[in-house]
Amino acid sequence: MHVWLVLILPVLLHCNAEEVHQEPHHLVKRGARASNCYHRCPGGDGRCAYTSGKGYHCICSQGWTATYCSVIDCSYSGYCINGGTCIPSAGLTSYTCTCANGWTGDNCQTVDCSTGDYCENGGSCHPTSDSTDYVCTCTAGWKGKSCHLRDCATGDYCSNGGTCSEVSNGTEYQCSCTSGRKGRNCHLRDCTTGSYCDNGGTCSEVSDGYDYLCTCTSGWKGMNCHLRDCDTGAYCSNGGTCDEIDGGSDYACSCTSGWKGRNCHLRDCETGSFCNNGGTCFEVSDGHDYSCTCTAGWKGRNCHLRDCATGNYCYNGGTCFEVSDGYDYSCTCTSGWKGRNCHLRDCATGSYCDNGGTCSEVSDGYDYQCACTSGWKGRNCHLRDCTTGSYCDNGGTCSEVSDGYDYLCTCTSGWKGMNCHLRDCDTGAYCSNGGTCDEIDGGSDYACSCTSGWKGRNCHLRDCETGSFCNNGGTCFEVSDGHDYSCTCTAGWKGRNCHLRDCATGNYCYNGGTCFEVSDGYDYSCTCTSGWKGRNCHLRDCATGSYCDNGGTCSEVSDGYDYQCACTSGWKGRNCHLRDCATGSYCNNGGTCSEVSDGYDYLCGCTSGWKGRSCHLRDCLTGSYCYNGGTCAEVSNGYDYQCTCTSGWKGRNCQLRDCATGNYCHNGGTCSEVSNGYDYSCACTDGWEGRNCHLIDCESPSRCLHDSKCNLIEDGRNYTCDCSYGWVGDNCQDIDVCTPYKDADIVFLIDISESAITCRVNTFKEYIQDFVSYFPIGADHFQFALVTFALQPQVLFYFNSHTDNTSLQTGIDDSMGNITCEGPTMVYKALDLVASEIFKEENGARNEVGRYVFVLTDGLFSNPSQNRESAYLLNSQTNAYIYTIAAGRFVNPKGLLDISSSYRNTYPIEMQDSVQSILKQTMFGCEGCKRRGSDITMLFDVSSDTSFEELHAFLKAGTFLIQNTKLSENNSDISIATFGEEYVTHAQVRENKSAEELVQILNRAVHRTDGKRQFNACI
Repeated sequence: MHVWLVLILPVLLHCNAEEVHQEPHHLVKRGARASNCYHRCPGGDGRCAYTSGKGYHCICSQGWTATYCSVIDCSYSGYCINGGTCIPSAGLTSYTCTCANGWTGDNCQTVDCSTGDYCENGGSCHPTSDSTDYVCTCTAGWKGKSCHLRDCATGDYCSNGGTCSEVSNGTEYQCSCTSGRKGRNCHLRDCTTGSYCDNGGTCSEVSDGYDYLCTCTSGWKGMNCHLRDCDTGAYCSNGGTCDEIDGGSDYACSCTSGWKGRNCHLRDCETGSFCNNGGTCFEVSDGHDYSCTCTAGWKGRNCHLRDCATGNYCYNGGTCFEVSDGYDYSCTCTSGWKGRNCHLRDCATGSYCDNGGTCSEVSDGYDYQCACTSGWKGRNCHLRDCTTGSYCDNGGTCSEVSDGYDYLCTCTSGWKGMNCHLRDCDTGAYCSNGGTCDEIDGGSDYACSCTSGWKGRNCHLRDCETGSFCNNGGTCFEVSDGHDYSCTCTAGWKGRNCHLRDCATGNYCYNGGTCFEVSDGYDYSCTCTSGWKGRNCHLRDCATGSYCDNGGTCSEVSDGYDYQCACTSGWKGRNCHLRDCATGSYCNNGGTCSEVSDGYDYLCGCTSGWKGRSCHLRDCLTGSYCYNGGTCAEVSNGYDYQCTCTSGWKGRNCQLRDCATGNYCHNGGTCSEVSNGYDYSCACTDGWEGRNCHLIDCESPSRCLHDSKCNLIEDGRNYTCDCSYGWVGDNCQDIDVCTPYKDADIVFLIDISESAITCRVNTFKEYIQDFVSYFPIGADHFQFALVTFALQPQVLFYFNSHTDNTSLQTGIDDSMGNITCEGPTMVYKALDLVASEIFKEENGARNEVGRYVFVLTDGLFSNPSQNRESAYLLNSQTNAYIYTIAAGRFVNPKGLLDISSSYRNTYPIEMQDSVQSILKQTMFGCEGCKRRGSDITMLFDVSSDTSFEELHAFLKAGTFLIQNTKLSENNSDISIATFGEEYVTHAQVRENKSAEELVQILNRAVHRTDGKRQFNACI
């Protein structure tokens, strides 16, 4: 058994004051009876009655309420019927009705077609003669009282010849379509049954089935492939042109030359060119073939082959041969002739041109032409030609004589003889530059005596040996075959006679200086490179030179012919170009410097964790940067490092704990980083303890449920349970179906009125689903029904609606998924419905099992007296036990106790142990419970309205109860909860707290006085 003890002392002191001071004749007197009642109960058929313990009082008829039944009760459904809303008058002695759409009249009893939606689908509404009902005139295709049924006889449902059938009791129709049609209304094309495409065309449904498309075979086109298609068909053979005629239903062929017939398949000698080369064509085999009679020189089927025997192919004595299987001929020609028919001249074999003339074939080879050698002309080159001949030497003039068969020469100065071939010193100017001429060898030649600087046959050539042509040591060379001279000048000189300065070849400017020719080349000037100066750039210049590297300081010495460097730290050598490890800071981070490559470079020996030329880069391979298995990666081009830590570690060097990635706290424990991240701490979930939450916490209420005993094993890493009576399973979570239990029919009444900040449908649903999950479901076990209530009750499902656990859970989900909370809290109507309808055999109710009604509500009910009466009647008529489950921020305990079968049957929904307590009573009746005592729930009001004196009284009463209750595992246990701004549970049963611990918890709990009053009634 479970006792819900609610300590709300301020209310208890005043809650009965009104009833105590009411009219004294209500008190029960010895010998009192109903006939002595002197009350007037004017409302309706109200009557006066006497009840033991209550005295004389009015029992009101339906629709009236208050002490003397003088007030209209608009919650009575008989006033405004058909969904009308009752509105009481100002004096509460009468009412008016606001009717729902479709009704009118004082009590909404008359049909109103103008506002009601009686006739569906366009039907017209007409009230009956007494206006209590209506008649519909339906549109085509509809019938039934409200025009809600299909009418195939008048409706045009099935298109294209389809047959309509009424199905689903007339609420739907079905079409049987003709071939080629488908769809709900036979409005879609069906290629599988229709014959849309002729001549082998393929049908495809398009436009979502509203049309079809034919893919035609070659030679056909059109919507149904019924028309000829000349573009794709092979109707006309042998190149014939196809034309579609008669609208495409037929075709006609326009044949090419040589063909005729419907398909151009027959030979046509009149237009064809079958017989070549003048042959005559004859049609044979009914026009399917032809025959040719050939002209001279031709033979073969088409007169296409040569015939040397009859043809005159080779001219000028040539011989004819048939070649290429007779398709051609070849001629072997006589000398001087060539060509296919030996009709062309052949200069290569003919002797057409004399005196060395060259023969050329002209007029496409039909003639020849002679290109004569110099001195000859005529068709065959047989006449003298002075214009081209070299008959007269040395500029003599030639004249043709004897009709061109001879010539005569007139000689120029210096020459004489038949062909002007002899020297004449008297008239000739043979010796140049002052030389003297003499005729020798009988005049066939001459000799010259030359002056100094000249030589050659005509004293026309330069003589370097005797001439003074080149200055400044230049060397003279005779060029142009001695007709001129050239000087090769020494370095630094140029010009025809080597008389000018040459910067390009002279070594005037030293050390890279640039030479410039000045004074028209007769002198030079030097522009020196950096580091040099002087006329010839031969002296050192520290101001412009880069003699000293790496910041060294330069000084000129030896009158400028040399320099000296003062080096900076880290450098040495003549030009400060060599490394000096002794003075330089080359190796960072403790690296050791060594001079290498003869001092031109250095080498660093780096310490662990460093690398690079100057030991300036991080070296993950040798350094110990990342702890705890972290992986080191060099970043920023090696100037830094980054650690990728293993799970459970973080920080630059993976030296800190990381709760986010580490698996420190097992079994859902929450990890917290402590000691600045160098350690961690685990907050374990319920049922676990230890540094890593790896050990079983047997003291947790989640271990060994339902008051069972927990036993640690395996060094605390596992546990076993000694289960309480009626429970089995590893954690005693399952009902032991082998334990005798009582079957029951259980009804849940769910408050969905607007009285609550109470509308907690999801909380109710979770509570119910958890509750039913503990029971075996079925006609031979436990059955559940579900009802909601506000102004009117509504059945969500009956006992026989669900016969297994899965179906029941789904039914709860489905029926409670879309609930709106509104209206007043008329719980008595729900109780009446349960008594009159739910516990009926046709709805699955059984007489031989226990019956229970669980009301999930805030207790803020209307009509308290009616509620008590309905609860009493429900219990007395059906033997059902009524339990109230308190839910909501504002709860009226008196309202809960008014309808509960016992004060022990009221529980707060938030108490985790309430379901188990109810289960024991419903399933086992506590006959097999191990405990012999009661579990007690202490619920305290700690809102701001509660005074300190009242809180002190709470503490005294609670402490007394704790200290005088026998607390043990098999006796009583106590849970403590408070309510104010929120509901808080401080101690639960099954935690087995000692009396001292519970007193301490009570003191802490009751002193929470910062909330607002939530429970505002009394019990």
